[in-house]
Amino acid sequence: MNMTVYVPRSGSPGPIRLAPGSAVVGEAREHGIDCHYEGAVYQQQNLSRFSDKLFCAADRRVAQYPTAARAVFPSDSLTPVAIYDAVRGVLVSVSDAEALSAWSGETVDLICGDTLPPGPLSWEGAVELCQAPGTRRIGHQRRPGLMVYRTQAGQLLRVDAMTRHAQILEHHDACVPGLLEQVEATQAEQRFVMGA
Repeated sequence: MNMTVYVPRSGSPGPIRLAPGSAVVGEAREHGIDCHYEGAVYQQQNLSRFSDKLFCAADRRVAQYPTAARAVFPSDSLTPVAIYDAVRGVLVSVSDAEALSAWSGETVDLICGDTLPPGPLSWEGAVELCQAPGTRRIGHQRRPGLMVYRTQAGQLLRVDAMTRHAQILEHHDACVPGLLEQVEATQAEQRFVMGA
């Protein structure tokens, strides 16, 4: 499920309800922009990065659960800057990187994560990527040494600790379903990796 990411329009302080750096996702409607947002106003440690706030706001929108972090803002108060895939938890396109960076206080590279070329990855590169912000372990270690991670950019990192081989895969690679089965990924993890 793709949704639009918004920031306050240039030269505007933005809607009064938005804390600076809030992640805002929504949909333009006839009466304004229907939004869900997350500003981490209580300094939640798990929401320190913009990508974390974006995931939280999008999850609220998908679940449609009652929250005070929902509003309809005037159409002229926000501008669209990106498209977010709420199922996979990744930005699929950025139309205004400058505005997104200025509002979020982070570079677009940090928000999106590094996209690496598919194929073999050095062991040192794999170790570094496993520890990178936004990288999440997928499934369990059913086969000794086999581990799978999903990167901030939405790619997969396949690591074989027994042979010290690592490989980058795209989420749509034909071998991904079998790999996820090997590590006993849950249905939620499978959707997170491959999409709906």
